[in-house]
Amino acid sequence: MVGTLGFLILIYFPIFLHLDYLPLDNFDEARLAVSALEMHENGNWLIPHFGGKPDMWSTKPPLMIWAQVICIKIFGVNELAIRLPSALAALFTVLLLIWFSKKYLSTPLVGIFASLILITTNGFIVKHVSRTGDYDSLLVFFMTIQALFFWLFIESENNSKKKNYILLFGLSIVCSVLTKSVVGLMFLPALFIYALIQKKLRNVFLFKWTWFAILGSLALILGYYFIREHYNPGYFQAVWENELGGRYLKTVEKHKAPFGWYFERLISTQFIPWIYILPLAIWVGFKGEPQIKKITLFSILIVVSFLLAISMAGTKLYHYDAPIYPFLAILMGIGFYHFYNKFDASSILKVVIFILIFAYPYCQTIDSIYLKEPHKSTNEYAWFMRRNQDTKEYFVAIKKYNAHLEFYKQAYNRNGYTIEKIYPKSLKIGNTAMFCQNDIKKMIDQHYKYQIKDTNRGCFLVEIISKR
Repeated sequence: MVGTLGFLILIYFPIFLHLDYLPLDNFDEARLAVSALEMHENGNWLIPHFGGKPDMWSTKPPLMIWAQVICIKIFGVNELAIRLPSALAALFTVLLLIWFSKKYLSTPLVGIFASLILITTNGFIVKHVSRTGDYDSLLVFFMTIQALFFWLFIESENNSKKKNYILLFGLSIVCSVLTKSVVGLMFLPALFIYALIQKKLRNVFLFKWTWFAILGSLALILGYYFIREHYNPGYFQAVWENELGGRYLKTVEKHKAPFGWYFERLISTQFIPWIYILPLAIWVGFKGEPQIKKITLFSILIVVSFLLAISMAGTKLYHYDAPIYPFLAILMGIGFYHFYNKFDASSILKVVIFILIFAYPYCQTIDSIYLKEPHKSTNEYAWFMRRNQDTKEYFVAIKKYNAHLEFYKQAYNRNGYTIEKIYPKSLKIGNTAMFCQNDIKKMIDQHYKYQIKDTNRGCFLVEIISKR
């Protein structure tokens, strides 16, 4: 019991520590937050809105937004409610690895080591995955379920269990797609290849419950898309332009990189320091017992096929590789489990040695999230709003889209504030205005005389005195 509690505390800090400290990041996190807030207000659970209109730019299905709305209802409109679904998904992913290891690899140690690897991995405990209100942590959880339950289905000889596994596989496919669209299907080539290598592909398709899973998944997924198109005409076209033909076949918003970019980042940053001993862990896996060999092969197929798929995409972003990390962690967990068993020492000495091995990466992970503020912030507005909570009514001078500002404007206005966005040249004498960009300051300097009421982090709160 003490050991379990200690392990849960170890897991807690990288995932949950200071989860609500940083303001919401601009772009995806803040955009989802605005959609969640508007869904909470308008009660339309089918179509996410942004700025009062159906969101035709972020066209992912709304499973993540649904989770955020539920958290808003429980915790209120704040950073915790927006980020908690991601953090919980990360926790459940960790617990899933331990459960899988204990139940089907005959030892919890592989899962425990894999969990420690995962929570000290730069590609997993990072902005845009486990610690922010984006799609990716929830996607990782459902895709990990998807893959592991397919493996269990392939390896089981019990028809009753096979039925449960394939139906849970189908449900996780639905949840993956409803989280992040077509990306949720990108493990399927690896699963197909694994069944082929194990000479069980024919058995997969002869099992009647496979067809229930396939047809049921298709019905639920297509059902959402067709209903959405019915009530939100043009949705199909937007999905094609933003996700399929657009984001995958073309470079969107200048997010371009060479084919080997993800592989290079895996070695240089994303899986440091574990990447250095990954080859040894893979070698140990292929030397292990039959079940260990199979899960080693399976994990490699998942990692390689997914990396190849996203490497061929026209648009590349650093967090797109998030789904591979639970499987890299499994490979590493197998390696550590082997050396733990082979190491000829007392149990206490073994524990001490492995604590020393994990101590530095763990401390580095905690250091990276401990009350750190980004050098170049994209969330200046929230910092300044927090600082000036006594000022209840003012304009925010801005020229372009900013989802971060939109969320905080709506959140503060729910609590008795009157904050409105305004084009800088539309300010009037007597207005109180806040602005944070240099180009806005130059424009206001050029057209107005003003009195500074407060300034911090490059933001200004001013009272307009006269026109120039």
